[in-house]
Amino acid sequence: MRNLIFLIHKLATSGGACSLDPTSDIPAASNAQVTVAINAPQYGSSITCGMCIQVRGTGEGSGSNPIPTIPFVAFVNNKCPECKTADLDLGKAGDGRWKISWIAVDCNTGDKGIQLKLQGSHDYYIKLQIRNHKIPVSDVSIQQNGNWVDLQRTDDNFWIATSSVVFPLQFPLEIQIGSIDNQNIVTEFSSRSEYDEANNLNSGVQKSVQFNGLNPATPVVPSSSISLHTPILYIFILFN
Repeated sequence: MRNLIFLIHKLATSGGACSLDPTSDIPAASNAQVTVAINAPQYGSSITCGMCIQVRGTGEGSGSNPIPTIPFVAFVNNKCPECKTADLDLGKAGDGRWKISWIAVDCNTGDKGIQLKLQGSHDYYIKLQIRNHKIPVSDVSIQQNGNWVDLQRTDDNFWIATSSVVFPLQFPLEIQIGSIDNQNIVTEFSSRSEYDEANNLNSGVQKSVQFNGLNPATPVVPSSSISLHTPILYIFILFN
């Protein structure tokens, strides 16, 4: 068995493949008990980044650190490339391979809305991240000339312009955010100064809008047959 304890500590303290640094500034992450890397198939080009899952050990498996049989909540902030579908890699030091069940649940965002964070953005380029969402985000668009223009998801959990976006950007810049169960919320960068603030602050800018709870019949990824609220038995991978 390979020694991956450094990787596990890194998962717990960094934003991982999801670029969610620092997780301490995200209420959805702070209100979870631990971070977790989801398997590559269900990572889905970052669609499950920022998702919360409820995990429960079955008591079956091997190793020195069994997974608790009392349910706990984990926050998805990374991808586990070597994990098979439904496998997880917990962001915590330990040892063993344990069978568990897990379901996706609404993140506890408290009374906070979503956060908007930018990376390297300016009047002629936008790279936008949506943080602290109660349920996974499916699509993002900006309003230009009275029309909603789609942005494109990146594998590192951002949204960038397509060829349909007109530059330079104009402010206020309205943003429509869709969830995987077809909810839509609308917010904005009210000014160029707020846009710059989202570009400069590690946590981005706080907004008041938030999704409602998830429809229990909604799958993790549209092409997946696994329901967010259906328990899945799998081998939990926790290396030492």
